[in-house]
Amino acid sequence: MTVVALDSIGDAYVSSGSPDSNYGTATSLTTYRLSGAVTMRALFRFDLTSIPAGATVNSARLLLTCSGVPQAGAGDLDVRALAADFAELGVTWANQPATSGIISPPLSAPSTIGEQRLFDVASHVATALGGILPVQLRFSDEAGGVTGINWASREHATPSYRPALTVDYSIASGPAVSVAVLASKTRRH
Repeated sequence: MTVVALDSIGDAYVSSGSPDSNYGTATSLTTYRLSGAVTMRALFRFDLTSIPAGATVNSARLLLTCSGVPQAGAGDLDVRALAADFAELGVTWANQPATSGIISPPLSAPSTIGEQRLFDVASHVATALGGILPVQLRFSDEAGGVTGINWASREHATPSYRPALTVDYSIASGPAVSVAVLASKTRRH
């Protein structure tokens, strides 16, 4: 088994209240809901090209850290697959990629700065090996209540707060006997 820790190669948040604004250089990424009035979602990109094609993903967890005092209200958050990649310095609410399904079980919102959440995203990572993994963090129910959370971005001043994806994978290897047989056949010719 091999374990790799991958830093985000791009992140941003998008806001329905400012549909043409880009927040790709923000040090904190906001997830927010205000009863159908304003919604904010955080987007992350990870480069999976260092994991060999055909590898078996044993586990993959997206680690996010709360970087600002959460606003009143409670709610669960989930991670969703994005149907396409996005440009960190170009993504807005108006052009954000569509989602193609929930890829993590919902987790409760943090209540203090520095509190972390580990989202299980193994099934989606397995389908994206050899490419870029774009994902979205949002409240599971964006219609009800008022609540907001700031998450550290890759630009955050505290390195341990920055988003990370940890992937545990293994590579199947064939039996050693078959390699020896092929080698001996090659020498005879």
